[in-house]
Amino acid sequence: MKILLQIILCVFSASIVMGQEASSLYRLSVALSDSGSSVNLVACQGKKVLVAVCDARNPDTPLLAQLDELQKKYRDRLKVIVIPVNDVSSAAKSVDASRWQGTGGSYEVSAVSAGKKASGTAQHPLLRWVTDEKENRHFNHDIKEGGYLFAISETGRLFAVLKRSGSVEQSLLQRILDSKVVDH
Repeated sequence: MKILLQIILCVFSASIVMGQEASSLYRLSVALSDSGSSVNLVACQGKKVLVAVCDARNPDTPLLAQLDELQKKYRDRLKVIVIPVNDVSSAAKSVDASRWQGTGGSYEVSAVSAGKKASGTAQHPLLRWVTDEKENRHFNHDIKEGGYLFAISETGRLFAVLKRSGSVEQSLLQRILDSKVVDH
């Protein structure tokens, strides 16, 4: 599994040098779950952004702890955004959104929303961006379950997509944070 994730990272990193224009990531704003406030992604220019998709009914506590540690350690060059989605499990019809309020992490938690493309306009705008090649100019896939991690460069380019099964290797996350994405 570790090798597969590294291959995915390398393929995405290598294809970035194709020279496509940065897309509209920085026009997006993410509504937060606990305060009614939002994070405007233009404030993330110059930092890597790590978007984590979690099942809203079953918060992935080990992943959240790992993301909290990363956000604290790299707060000057990383913004972690956790998006709890309510359409990835068969029992997800009623989600208590308050379970995500005040989760205590140093990362940002968005309001609970839809994650799948079939949700149309109900799909979280940031998830629409990371899953639609027309938006991110790089990757086209749908959210089928929690556990996806999307890495976005300092210049707003999607350059790595990880599907978590078990714990994410700290060394792999370190490589993502240390990587230099070439824009042409």
